[in-house]
Amino acid sequence: MNPSSAPSQGTHTNLAERLLRGIAVTRKNFLFLGSDAGGERAAFIYTIAETAKLNGHNPEGYITTVLDRLAKGHLASKIDDLLPWNLTPKHQAVGNG
Repeated sequence: MNPSSAPSQGTHTNLAERLLRGIAVTRKNFLFLGSDAGGERAAFIYTIAETAKLNGHNPEGYITTVLDRLAKGHLASKIDDLLPWNLTPKHQAVGNG
């Protein structure tokens, strides 16, 4: 196939590539986590942060809000209220990031 007539391959992967860029940038830092458990914890936090971003939240503000509400006695039976897709950005703390 002639390269000039090939369809553009980059347009449908831009979002996925941008979302993975933050993790790829910190990949070398994973070498210094010290253990498999540390790596699992880091993956958990990165997943929360990226999911918050996808739902329109400032990740630091979202995590701060969730931890604050849990510390203030948020009911376990209503934990779904704190998921990023259920918590509106206007109800979160202001983060620095």
